[in-house]
Amino acid sequence: MAGIIHSIKTSGFIKNVATLISGKGLEAIIGFGLMPVVTRIFSPQDYGVAASLAATATIIIPLATFSYQSAIVFTKNSDQEAALFKIVLIGACLVSLGTMISLWANESFSLFTLESGLSDWFWVIPVYVMIRVFFLCLEQMLIKRREYKWLSYSGVLSVSAAMGLRLAWGGIQGSDVVILIAAYTLGFLVKIFIYVSKIKNFGKQLLSPFGSRSLASVARDYSDFPKFQMVGTFFRSMANNLPVTLFVTLYSPEVAGVYAMTLAISRRPLEMLLVCYRSVFIQESAKIQDDFILLRKLFLKHTFGIVVIGGVSSLILFWGAPMLLPWLLGPKWAEVGIYLQILVPWLFSLLLSLPAASMYIVIRKQRVWAQISIFESILRVVVILAGSYLNLTMANVLWAYSIIGAISAIIIVLIVDKLLLKGEKRV
Repeated sequence: MAGIIHSIKTSGFIKNVATLISGKGLEAIIGFGLMPVVTRIFSPQDYGVAASLAATATIIIPLATFSYQSAIVFTKNSDQEAALFKIVLIGACLVSLGTMISLWANESFSLFTLESGLSDWFWVIPVYVMIRVFFLCLEQMLIKRREYKWLSYSGVLSVSAAMGLRLAWGGIQGSDVVILIAAYTLGFLVKIFIYVSKIKNFGKQLLSPFGSRSLASVARDYSDFPKFQMVGTFFRSMANNLPVTLFVTLYSPEVAGVYAMTLAISRRPLEMLLVCYRSVFIQESAKIQDDFILLRKLFLKHTFGIVVIGGVSSLILFWGAPMLLPWLLGPKWAEVGIYLQILVPWLFSLLLSLPAASMYIVIRKQRVWAQISIFESILRVVVILAGSYLNLTMANVLWAYSIIGAISAIIIVLIVDKLLLKGEKRV
């Protein structure tokens, strides 16, 4: 154990995580610090509509990218990297085009009905998809280059620009969906500009010619990502984001807005930590991916550490949220504290399963992770639909949703430990 800890320290793991977290922490502080002002400008209804658009785009993204962007960090040379980037962009363009055609068909023939107030903004979804896909590819390229400092800086500048636009424009005009959409877009564009500026010869690399055979060859080399990673990511993304859109229709935009705000002040800052930790964890684990003894030691060390640190933090959040958040955010958002208290088990599960979920990628067992993710995601969506059908309160629905997520995390951890132990015995 002492050896692996020394290895982690000397490899720069802690330094790299700290670099990312320092920037992400400042990013979270800026966002959270200005949130009380934002909640007093924007209504839960407008926030719910804007959040549902972003959530829908997030659900679509795994289908648009085939999850090939996750393979960029594992590429052996710049040609493979550029080829994967192009494969992802082609997929994103096709999916975005299909989404726009669906929009046109709906407007022309009324093929399906969306909640009033949401359908007017449906065109935003394909735009979000393209921007997010481009961003995700660039992010993986910077991770591969270990540009953790610039990943950190970009987040601070991004949230500052987005929040500045919300406050300036919202302070003048008041609550409006278009302001929230513009701020969300601006935040990602700032990151994209910074990322492109830090990737040497990016334009030349992106414009380098690739025949269909070359692209197909690279796609086959990393085919386990679309086969398994994409499926698991899609269902997990659906389970995490579909509730925002469903709550708009099944309950109201106001309820969806309160739920989305709960995620904005809890899950999203947590995900900043998860992304930082996961990025460095995978990059470092990839170095020892063939040594199951070291991999299991690394996995257990990080998992036990999260149990202690995350457990204490979760208990504090569970007892303090209902009292603190209504005062902090204002009377329109009073239920955010209750929602957050209910979601604490799920939020802790996201943290707990981080090393395990990352390890499935490192040992190339995405099939197992995908199967668990599919089952859990379907179950959580069914809970929401059943709750609406049975006229359950939002609190009851969220309790079931949260508990299912926590149980799933424990299963994910136990299974990956079993796989690593089996790998140890073969050594």
